[in-house]
Amino acid sequence: MMRASIRNMLTGYKRHTLSGEGNMNRIRKALFVSWTLLASLVLWGCASGMETPGDAMLFVKTQGLTQVSKVSVEITGVGIVTPIVEDLQTSSQGWNKTISNIPAGSSRTFTARAYAQDGTVLFEGSASNVLIESGKTAQVLILLQQTEAPSDFRNAAPLMTSLSASSMTVKPGESVQLSASATDADNDTLTYLWSSPSGTFSDAQASNTVWTAPAQEGNVTLRIAVDDGRGGKNALTIDINVAGTSNSGGTNTGDADVTALLNHAPAIQSLGAEEGRVAAGASTKVSVVATDADGDPLTYKWSSGDPLCNGTFASDNAATVTWTAPAAKPFSGSCTLFVVVSDNNGAKQNGFLTINVDEPTNPGTTTQQVSFKTMTQSEIQAATGQQVTFKVVMENPASESLRYVWRASGGALGTAVDSNTQSEVSWTMPSTGDAMTIDVDVVLNDGTLLNHQFQIIRQSSALDKTAPVTTSTPGDGFGFHAELDVKLKCTDSGVGCKRIVYTTDGTTPSFSPLNGTVVVGDAATVRLTSTMPFELFEVRFASEDKAGNVEATKKVTFLSY
Repeated sequence: MMRASIRNMLTGYKRHTLSGEGNMNRIRKALFVSWTLLASLVLWGCASGMETPGDAMLFVKTQGLTQVSKVSVEITGVGIVTPIVEDLQTSSQGWNKTISNIPAGSSRTFTARAYAQDGTVLFEGSASNVLIESGKTAQVLILLQQTEAPSDFRNAAPLMTSLSASSMTVKPGESVQLSASATDADNDTLTYLWSSPSGTFSDAQASNTVWTAPAQEGNVTLRIAVDDGRGGKNALTIDINVAGTSNSGGTNTGDADVTALLNHAPAIQSLGAEEGRVAAGASTKVSVVATDADGDPLTYKWSSGDPLCNGTFASDNAATVTWTAPAAKPFSGSCTLFVVVSDNNGAKQNGFLTINVDEPTNPGTTTQQVSFKTMTQSEIQAATGQQVTFKVVMENPASESLRYVWRASGGALGTAVDSNTQSEVSWTMPSTGDAMTIDVDVVLNDGTLLNHQFQIIRQSSALDKTAPVTTSTPGDGFGFHAELDVKLKCTDSGVGCKRIVYTTDGTTPSFSPLNGTVVVGDAATVRLTSTMPFELFEVRFASEDKAGNVEATKKVTFLSY
């Protein structure tokens, strides 16, 4: 019966070619898919009676443009004693290869690396939890990312420094000489653009140009915009009065309406540290207080002013920052810090601060007696959105002041409640990630740092590792110029279905990266519309449950007649 159905399909294609060449491409595609379907059926019949290794059709794309000389993939997993390593072949679509004889099993990991000519790893990426089925070919797509992130992009907006007009009042049709200038802190090439609601410019893209007044009288606002070509822009405007008479007075003289804007540089009022003497490796807060006579907003930039004494800043762009001295005492016994206070009009003042640095604190001093007494957490497993409380109690015989710094690998930390003997903070479990770490750093007076790390896992992922199951309307035929609704239904015995993803063009859908149509919930309807006979439709789909488990992609086919 199967051979007869396929023979009838092929006969139908041959008959349909007589209707004209306009649909030949669609028919060739349908014919190709039909032969592919036939080959798949034959292979399935051969493989159903024996357990054989599986294959993987691997596609690798590198994110970015660079000179990649080789891409290799390593396959690992339970039962694979020696990792399988294969080099891929390049093509216009990226790098790909069908790798055969992979031991069947779940949780296979494909790790791909792209190399330069000298062997440097330029890109890297992986796909995990890949299912290899006996006698079947899995499709694996890996997007490789650069191993070295590009440098930070920095840009300062250009600053308009002058704007002038040869006359502020002109007759209709008279001309005005215009001039503008600007500077750019990054030395970017600047472009200019003049505009106005009326009148004309001799050259609207020159810094110096001539504007001809319109025939209508009235006040006209001219605008000059400057652009550095990298996103930085600035602009100024000037008003010209177009009137029946100009202000020339019949003499060979003219007037100039001059406006000078004064910009005061910021003025540093004080510059100091919480502790003027610190031990090597210890931290202290440093602060600068500055004012601006023009009321301009100020920005700050801290750095090490002494190349022989490089401490570190927790952040470097605030008026008050935390600085940590180098681990060893410098030869000079002091470190000089450098701060630049700038306004938004290009003026700045520099400040220098010297801090004495002593030898590291003796481990035998009383500060070392501070230690953790108890470390507790309200839960060791948590669901999405659930709050967990973390608390540390300290042994602090000298009752010295302690500073607590909480950090989390994911989720949201609340505001900690601190004292000299304990610190407590609440934390909320995020929607992604199976395991999280929450760290607390306890900083002593001499800069000594004590650390404890808590761990917590997602409740649903710890209990539910079973992927959901999606069913669909069985594959069938339907009349052309008709519509067919394909019903998809997800079921999950654990935490429940989260969403369904599907495609109708034969590509394999995936949740990560998201490359299909997504329906949130446990049911979806895919509507197929046929415009001619012998169109082959293929719907591919998969579901994800609320614990993040994703089933293997399935497919169903339909043929119009």
